[in-house]
Amino acid sequence: MHFRVATYADGEAAFKSLENDLPDLILSDVMMPKLDGFQFLEKIRNDPKTKMIPFLFLSARSGEESRIEGLKRGANDYLVKPFISRELLAKVKSHLEIARIHRETTAYLFDFFMQAPVALVILDGPDHFFTLANPVYEKFVGREVIGKKVVEAYTQEEAGKFIPLLDAVYQTGEPFIGKEIPLNISNQQGIIQQQWIDVAYHPFRRPDGSIQGILAVLQDVTDQVRARNQIEAIASKLHEADRLLKLALRSGKMGSWRITFPENKLIGDELFREFHNARDNEDITSAIERIGHPEDRLKVKQALENSIKSGVPYYCEYRILNPDGTYRWTQARGEPLINEKGEVTMISGTAVDIDEAKRFEIALQSSKEVAESAVQKLEQVIQDLGHERELRERFVATLTHDLRNPLMAAKMGAQLVVKNAGLSENVYKLSGKIIENLSRADQMISNLLDANRIQAGEKLPTKIEACDLNQIVSDTIEELVTEHGDRFILKSDSKIEGYWSDIGIRRILENICSNAIKYGEGDGKVTVSLNRVGEQVRIDIHNKGFIPKEDQEMIFTQYRRTKSATQGFQKGWGLGLTLVKGIAEAHGGNVRVESSPQTGTNFIVHLPMDSRHQE
Repeated sequence: MHFRVATYADGEAAFKSLENDLPDLILSDVMMPKLDGFQFLEKIRNDPKTKMIPFLFLSARSGEESRIEGLKRGANDYLVKPFISRELLAKVKSHLEIARIHRETTAYLFDFFMQAPVALVILDGPDHFFTLANPVYEKFVGREVIGKKVVEAYTQEEAGKFIPLLDAVYQTGEPFIGKEIPLNISNQQGIIQQQWIDVAYHPFRRPDGSIQGILAVLQDVTDQVRARNQIEAIASKLHEADRLLKLALRSGKMGSWRITFPENKLIGDELFREFHNARDNEDITSAIERIGHPEDRLKVKQALENSIKSGVPYYCEYRILNPDGTYRWTQARGEPLINEKGEVTMISGTAVDIDEAKRFEIALQSSKEVAESAVQKLEQVIQDLGHERELRERFVATLTHDLRNPLMAAKMGAQLVVKNAGLSENVYKLSGKIIENLSRADQMISNLLDANRIQAGEKLPTKIEACDLNQIVSDTIEELVTEHGDRFILKSDSKIEGYWSDIGIRRILENICSNAIKYGEGDGKVTVSLNRVGEQVRIDIHNKGFIPKEDQEMIFTQYRRTKSATQGFQKGWGLGLTLVKGIAEAHGGNVRVESSPQTGTNFIVHLPMDSRHQE
C-alpha cells in the first residue's frame, strides 16, 4: 500500500489546505503553533465536509488522562511518542479501512434514505438545519430545503407549527409522534394546499451522548383523510336523508308492510303499525276484519286475491278503524314477489293516509253537484234576464220614439211660429222658450236612451273623425257662456288634433261644466285645461266646489246623486256623469274626480289621441 503525505507546520495552515484537497486521514500533533491540535480537531469536526475524516493524535503527552481527553475531543486514536513505525502504519491502515467501510455503509444508508417510500429529513443543531432530505419529502412540500434552516425554507406561519415541536424534541430528547396533523403548505407557485401528515420526530446523538439533531419521518395521509372525510360526509348525508325520509313518512303518515304466503302474515314497520292501527305478524284476514270498514272489507280481500292469482300489483283505497272508534281513508300499494314456480310468496308495499284528500274529494264531488245545479238555475235566470232586457230595450225604444215624435212636431211648430212676421215680441220670446225646453227634453230622452245602453253593458255608439280639440272646446264654452254667463276659462298651450267624436266631447264638457256651475261655489270660475300627455290627451275641468269622499265613490253610478245635489234646489236624474264615463270609455279612455276643501274639485278625462280603433 502506498500513501501520499502532505505536511504542514501548524494547524492553521493544515486546515486552510482542506479547502482544495480533502485527505483520507489526518495525523496531528497536540502541541502546534497558531492552532493547537485540539483546536484543529474541533474545526475539523464542526465542518460538515471534514467531520467524517479519521483523525489520529501523535503526542509526547503520555498518561491515561491525555489519551482520554483526545478521544473525548473526537479523535479516532491517540499515539504517544515515541512509537514504533510499524504500529503507526498498522493504525493508519486500520483507520483507513474503517473509513472505507464507513463510506460504503454511509453510501448504502444514503441510497436507502433517498429511496425510502416515506418522507425522511435530517435536521442538525438547535436551528434545525436541513442536512438531508429525500425526494419524497421535497416533492411533498413542493420546495428544495437542503442547506436551509426551517425558518428559511418555510413561511413564518408554516414554520410556526413545526418549530415548537422540534425545539421540544431537541431540548428534552423525547420523541414526538403526531397523527393526521393538518397543514396549509404553499407550493413553488404560491398556491396554498391543505394536507395532512403523520409525523415522527426522533433525536439522534453524538458519541458523547449529546443531541446533535433530529430525524423526521413524515407520511402523507392526505388521501386517506380526504377519503375518510368523504365517507363521513356521505354517511352524514345518508343519516340526514334517512332522518328526513322518516320525518317525511311520519308527516305523510306512510308506512311499509309485507304479507308472506302461505303464512298469510301481515308484517309492518313502526310507522305502519302506529298510523294504521296494525299489529305485527297478524293474520291478514283477521287484520282486515278487525280494522277494515265493513263496507270496504270485501274489496280489500278481492284486490289481494287478484294480486295473488294473477301476479299484478296490489292497489286499494279503504277505510281503517282508529283507536277512538272513527274511520279514516288509507291507500295501499304493493308489488308481488313471485318464485320460480310462478307462485306469489310475498306482497311488499306501502300504505299512506289519504283521509283529508279523500274527504276533500267527496266534498268536491258534492260541491260539483251543487254547482251544476246552481249553473242550471243561473242559466235559467240569465235566459229570463235576457228576455227581460229585450222587453226593457223594446219599451225604452218605443217610449223614446213615442215621446220624440210629438216633441219634434211641437218644436217644428214653434220654429214656424218664429219665422212668421208680424207677431208680437212676447210671442217671439215665448216661442224661443218653447224651442229651448223642447231641445232640453229631446236631450234628456237621448241621455235616458244612452244610460239604458250603459246599464245593459253596451258601448255607446260614437262617430270617430278627425277633430280639432281646441276648436270643439272653444265652441262648447261659447254655448255654455250663453246659458250660464262668462264664468269659463280655457287654458291650452298648444293646438291638439286627433280622432274623436265631436258630439261625444261636447256632451262630456256640457255635463261636467253644467254640474260645476250648478253645484260649484257661488259664482266661481270653471277652468278647462287641455294638455297632451304622450299618446293621450288630458282634459281637466276645475271649480272651487267640494265633493265628500263618500260621494266621490258613487258619483259615476247611474241614478245616484250626491247629498248636496239631493238636498239643494237643483233638479236632475243622476245620468250626466254616467254618460260622461260611458262616452270616455267608448273612446278607450277614462274619467276620475279629485276633490278636497283646499283645492276644490277637478274632473280629469283621459282620451287616446286616436280612438278610431274603438269604433
